[in-house]
Amino acid sequence: MASKFHPPKDSRLVRGAVNLFYPAILSLLARIERVTVEPDEWRWLEQLRDHRALILPNHPTVYEPLVVGFLSRKLGRPFNYVATHEMFQGVRGWLVQRCGAYSILRGRPDRPSLRMSRQLLADHDRKLVIFPEGETHTHNDKVIPLHPGALQIGFWGLERLEDLGKDVSLPVMPLFIKYRFTDNALPAVLRSLSRLEEHVGVQSGHSPEILERILAVAMTVLAGVEMEYGLRPTKDATPDERISRLFDFILERVAGVIHAEPSREDEIHLRMRVMSNRTHDYLQRLAEGDTPYARRLHERRVVAAQACLNDLERLQNFMAVSADYLQPPLTVERAAEILGRLEKEVLGQRRLRPRCEALVHLREPLELAEWLPRYQENRKATVAECTDLVEGRLRELSAETRDLGTVI
Repeated sequence: MASKFHPPKDSRLVRGAVNLFYPAILSLLARIERVTVEPDEWRWLEQLRDHRALILPNHPTVYEPLVVGFLSRKLGRPFNYVATHEMFQGVRGWLVQRCGAYSILRGRPDRPSLRMSRQLLADHDRKLVIFPEGETHTHNDKVIPLHPGALQIGFWGLERLEDLGKDVSLPVMPLFIKYRFTDNALPAVLRSLSRLEEHVGVQSGHSPEILERILAVAMTVLAGVEMEYGLRPTKDATPDERISRLFDFILERVAGVIHAEPSREDEIHLRMRVMSNRTHDYLQRLAEGDTPYARRLHERRVVAAQACLNDLERLQNFMAVSADYLQPPLTVERAAEILGRLEKEVLGQRRLRPRCEALVHLREPLELAEWLPRYQENRKATVAECTDLVEGRLRELSAETRDLGTVI
């Protein structure tokens, strides 16, 4: 069955009901007790109250859309959201559509979605939220390379404004969300660590060094995964070298299953994104068939593609145990990120979820129209340059918030 486009179906009634219960929704679904924005930073969003805008937040978890939705509620203006096609299933899909979300297919051009983005920005002067990292990655102190498509959509919106004879202006707002625990989460972190040690057979010896204990669990889990895949690390291989080899093996394995060229990007997150998109493209390539045999072929692809996506998700569990991410001082929040990923691998689900607050940080928006003449001369280079600029802003905001966690 073909994957149809899911347009936004904004409903004042549904938005009103959701806004009424929003604090409870944040608490129940995301365990977020409050969303905090400094007044001198909020003014930048306040100035966009009655103006179209492109809002580009970071996306470490699945909960950022809820946080941005809270900002929409506080501002008193509806936002629209680009969301992956998989979101539009059942009750959840019905609800997010009526709260302004619409679908986009990963791994292939989605013309109806791109057309909708231009119309929302230019024809309807809406605030459009796109998560330019393109995927969740669980690293709340890190920004992964941005996908250039978000800025490309912005330039298409500007060209549409020119065609309509409207004011050619599009503020771009990079927005960084950081989570900080509201209670003393260290006891829960220690319980999670002890539980993991028990499940993987690591004897901590009651070591006071939490970082050493986490590393011992992580390396034991890594050894188990290597054994499962038949990988034998060399005697003097460092943890990062072993993890890198595991990445290479799984990415090559996925490429073989979906009959695609392996990604040769230098950045591991980019390689993961490329192979994830190619897997989704492989999954959709036979989805349009309308004969019984075509449907059977697609069913076979679903099984193969899901196995590949599971392998790629498994890789993310080890991204958080790389040496650069475990540099001291270790915070409770970062320890919980790492343990949550290890819980997913060892226990099958994440159990460690302390209550937190979402700290939202932003700066003066960029005016994309200032780049339009350069874009019209050299489109690809200008999109890349603007993407780098937004990524740099997000990295600056990330660096400024690095010390907001609770050091162990």
